[in-house]
Amino acid sequence: MNGYKSKFTRLSATCGLIFRESAAGFMRINGFDRAAALAFYAFLSLIPLLFLEILVVTHIVRSSETAVELLGSMTDNATPVSFQFILRELFALSVRRTWGLLTLAILLWSATPLASGIRNAFNAIFRPRKTMAFLRGLMLDVSAVMVLLALLGTGVIFRLAFVSVLPSLPSGVAFAMSSIYRASAVVGLPLGFLIVYRILVPVRLKLRNMISGSVLTSCMLWAMGPLFSWILRYNPNLGVVFGSLKTIFLLFVWVYYSAIAILFGTEIMANISRRDVLVLGKLFSLPTNRIPRVLIERYTERYEPCERIFSEGDRDADAMYYVMDGQVILSRNGLNIATISGGEYFGEMAMLLDAVRTTSATAGSDGATLVVISKTSFEAILHENPSAVLALLKKMAERLQKVETLSRTTSNTTHQV
Repeated sequence: MNGYKSKFTRLSATCGLIFRESAAGFMRINGFDRAAALAFYAFLSLIPLLFLEILVVTHIVRSSETAVELLGSMTDNATPVSFQFILRELFALSVRRTWGLLTLAILLWSATPLASGIRNAFNAIFRPRKTMAFLRGLMLDVSAVMVLLALLGTGVIFRLAFVSVLPSLPSGVAFAMSSIYRASAVVGLPLGFLIVYRILVPVRLKLRNMISGSVLTSCMLWAMGPLFSWILRYNPNLGVVFGSLKTIFLLFVWVYYSAIAILFGTEIMANISRRDVLVLGKLFSLPTNRIPRVLIERYTERYEPCERIFSEGDRDADAMYYVMDGQVILSRNGLNIATISGGEYFGEMAMLLDAVRTTSATAGSDGATLVVISKTSFEAILHENPSAVLALLKKMAERLQKVETLSRTTSNTTHQV
């Protein structure tokens, strides 16, 4: 029972940390401003995207009007604002003439600002270490637009086939097929986010983190529909000053709210993937007594009194250590040169320089509880938390000053003797 309680406490603390850091990260990237920019890009890209989708679907499906109606019903089910008036105009425009490849290329290019805006927002969230080349970014933008078109087209065709075949099936088979269809409709949005994340996120994430982020972002986006409908129900005059353009105004507001949900969901996904860095980074920014023990204990190792941690001359210096409790004695050539207490760290020099250990480290008389920080985690902490660099430099300067003072004292004593 205590084990389950401990796991629940740790999970709650981790979720709280991730949510707080996500809210702080959302404000750091000016999330509301970026959401407004994405809403603007989406609004500009909406017409080219829908027009391209209509052109593709009507060339594949014989019953073009039915396909457009299904596309309209899909968008109406996904949003509280109707797209029907836009789709009717675009369908009428699509059948008036034959559109050439140049027009299709221009339409595709017109839809890329949305993908570019999303990619730039993801760059601000994930803060990659390398800047992407312009041509590669452009190829990713075009790929994202084409994938979005393919997903919408597949959904329309699948739904059209389902509607056409379902009436001719036996009742039992029809019920099973209907259940499968509803399940696929639920899975469709997270799958779309998973593909978009895979294309546009600038860092390599674990698949389970991307799946969690895709499901979470989809849930937040689904929640926006009832929320926006509630706002319209209790504020029916919203946008009335725009007259006949009220629907356009509501559509823009809906897209803005959706962009907020997507950016915040992505921020949470980013912090889920770097939760180890969030926890370990607290060691360099908070006093020891303010560090949540329930979060940090999974990274700790307990050393018994006088137990050797590492030895002078060891070559596997791939980690540094932070003292949570107890003391650690550093020695060189058999002589004790420093005592590291709670709230201090050691072993970083050899780790950073890929050098052998120049000292031996032994737990004190009461033992020691240490946090082991790998080189990969430490580099990520420095990248994510620049203030840790300043703290590290201050600590190294203090140690160099102590070493210099000790050397001077030793030199003066030797000279007097």
